[in-house]
Amino acid sequence: MSTLSFFVRVTLWAVAGIFFFRVVFVGTSQGEIVVFVLLVIAALLHSWFDKKEFSVLIRDHAMEPVARIKKVILGPGESHQVYRDTYYHRDTPKAVVHLLDTLREKYTHTQIHYGNVETGREEHVVTGYLERSVGSPRVMLLIQLGEPGGVPILDHHIVRLVELDKDWVSYQHPTYHQQPEEPATDPVPRRPPPAGLSIRVKG
Repeated sequence: MSTLSFFVRVTLWAVAGIFFFRVVFVGTSQGEIVVFVLLVIAALLHSWFDKKEFSVLIRDHAMEPVARIKKVILGPGESHQVYRDTYYHRDTPKAVVHLLDTLREKYTHTQIHYGNVETGREEHVVTGYLERSVGSPRVMLLIQLGEPGGVPILDHHIVRLVELDKDWVSYQHPTYHQQPEEPATDPVPRRPPPAGLSIRVKG
């Protein structure tokens, strides 16, 4: 509700209250009774329309992200998704597009897990803050705190997103899993001693 809308509503009810007091306690003419009834009707209609307009705004805002994602072709075989003037890969899930934009707006310390989007296997993890590049086309960047610039993210290879401020997993691939750890190996291979040679360990 805007300040003007609130002022109009309060004024209508205040004037209606004055007329109600005159009708009940002072006594008044039939014309003033009609004015009182009209004021009450106007105040009720104003409240109803204001509430309806608010609900429509909420509904439109909830539907806005889906409606505003559009497909743009920059060249032969180069189609992209565009959301709020930011370009994303054509294969990036819409849920990831919406979430990346939200994390950018909130300036959230984010952990991005890259990997194989077909299998869900994690391959690489980076952390930072999301921001958009300047110029055209604008793409999402991952920057470090205090740094003037960053590197473009691989939004179509994201398998997991974590909000580090809240330790909250915002997005995770349905089959997300970490890469199994390889068994530790000796970095320097040892040669076996020549045949017939004995090795004595001191102590």
